[in-house]
Amino acid sequence: MQWSIPQPSGDPQSVELEAGQQIFVVGPNGSGKSALLQHLADSFGEGKFRRIFAHRQTWLQSGSLTLTPESRRQIERDRRHYETTQDSLWIDHRGEATHAAVLFDLVAAENKRARSIAENVEQGKINRAKKAANAASPFTRLNDLLALGTLGVSLHNLDDVEIVARKGSGTTFGIEKMSDGERNAVIMAATVLTVDPGTTLLIDEPERHLHRAIISPFLSALFEQRQDCAFVVSTHELFLPVENPAARVLMTRSCTWAGNQPQAWDLKILAQPTKLPETLRLAILGARSRVLFVEGSSSSLDLPLYDTLFPQLSVSPCGNCVDVERAVRGLRATEDRHHVEAFGIVDRDDLDDAEVDRLADAGIFALAVRSVESLYYCSDSIEGIAGHQAESLARISHQGSS
Repeated sequence: MQWSIPQPSGDPQSVELEAGQQIFVVGPNGSGKSALLQHLADSFGEGKFRRIFAHRQTWLQSGSLTLTPESRRQIERDRRHYETTQDSLWIDHRGEATHAAVLFDLVAAENKRARSIAENVEQGKINRAKKAANAASPFTRLNDLLALGTLGVSLHNLDDVEIVARKGSGTTFGIEKMSDGERNAVIMAATVLTVDPGTTLLIDEPERHLHRAIISPFLSALFEQRQDCAFVVSTHELFLPVENPAARVLMTRSCTWAGNQPQAWDLKILAQPTKLPETLRLAILGARSRVLFVEGSSSSLDLPLYDTLFPQLSVSPCGNCVDVERAVRGLRATEDRHHVEAFGIVDRDDLDDAEVDRLADAGIFALAVRSVESLYYCSDSIEGIAGHQAESLARISHQGSS
């Protein structure tokens, strides 16, 4: 489909959406990302789409399968209505029913696969039966996705009556007892796996309740599983488009409203998603954390000394000069994937001037003296500490006499 996005200039931005494609929508809070997904949902008409809201319900009543086929069809009719109403931007109208439908669809897909195998065997179409059997079942695919996200939980179908969870080889338990992150991942994965081919999935803040180390491989695996679908993902996690370089990126700056209705978006399609602008990073994440890597360990006298000298930085001891260089160079080489500004300080030791210059070019600075402990013997330091101590003792003496 062709998605036409109104802009303040009056010239709409045209964005093409095809199966197998992904678009990330990024921008600061209040720039209209969720409203943009709402606008896209409104644009589909009778087309296939599915929304996963940022304000989605993440708790589950139980894993019991209570829906009938007719009640499942009614939920689908309601879903299309509620997902295009304006107040769906802030209200999850049918959270519990939506989750019940997803669980129903998961078991229905499992049963459809089993029927296909059985029918082909009955008709003597053994090769077709083998082909159907070799395709992973919906529950296997779901559990593989959870494993790729390093989530130590798996789901299992108990005779089409209840879906239960298990950690490792432990005993089963109700899926409502899973953690927030596990439930969020299960709901998202089950939704993506069970939609019809050709569906466009509009996912708002997939990172909710999920650690950064989990959401990136998990989301990439979802894309891979459904190459027959398109994805539009709104996120605050800027490393997600960086780690999916084939995806396009829409950067929203602001949105104009008339009452509760969004009218136009100030946005830009980024030509190089792996090079997100620093202005965008600042708007979303704030100033970068500044970390100073130094030699030594957590028990070294160097650490409190550097903490005192650089109170505005986070000081991190990491071994010797080589370790400091590796830490700083590693972080600086991957600035698109984190929110840290790295520096280093090392003892001068036996470094020559050329080596000192080489390190300085990398953000690592060598002391003018052989080691930082020289400060303890510097006459200026001794004089400064003595003066501070004299002032402190004078105040104590004055307070005692009064």
